[in-house]
Amino acid sequence: RLAGDATPLRDAAGTAFNGLTALLLVLLFTSAMLIDGPFLVDHVHRALPARNRDGVARAAVAARDVVGRYVAGSLTVAGIAGLFTLVVGLVLRVPLAPLMAVWVAMWDLVPQVGGAAGGIPFVLLAFTKSPLTGVICALLFMLYLQLENNVIQPLLVGRAVRLSPPATMAAALIGVSAGGVVGALLAVPLTGAAKAIYLERRGAPEPEAPVRSRRK
Repeated sequence: RLAGDATPLRDAAGTAFNGLTALLLVLLFTSAMLIDGPFLVDHVHRALPARNRDGVARAAVAARDVVGRYVAGSLTVAGIAGLFTLVVGLVLRVPLAPLMAVWVAMWDLVPQVGGAAGGIPFVLLAFTKSPLTGVICALLFMLYLQLENNVIQPLLVGRAVRLSPPATMAAALIGVSAGGVVGALLAVPLTGAAKAIYLERRGAPEPEAPVRSRRK
């Protein structure tokens, strides 16, 4: 096979190289920010007019708290979704169950469309086992999404961004249109952070969010 068309091998190697390069760049950037972050923050703080320093510092802390709570809650929910998929897949002997668990967990981080994008391939693979297995997996996954959207998400993520469901949907759709999956991942926490900064600058307390923050 290697003596013939090697294009698939080159494409796979290129994809792996690009992914590894992106990972290394992210790790380097993260390390640099951890090392030099306090210095940069202090430099920016000293560059601001004295009358604005306290307000900017409070707004930055409010935005940081919103983003931090959102990321922590989203990762926890994604882990629960992946664990659920793994257990169901192994019990029902769905092909590639561990891989599908990782796939569902990764897509669960994407607001609005993540549930469908993660669950459809899992259900289709279940149908390759047998029609009954596919139907059972589809029903269980839909029940889990209802539990996640109405119970797990509000408890772990909903109070982090304090956005209404329409605002969350609008932010996610704009993020998808502007930056694809990455845009969808960043749109909701950035919108929540912007709201926190606005309320902090106004000196108003943040209102409590509705019980549901984002839908899949």
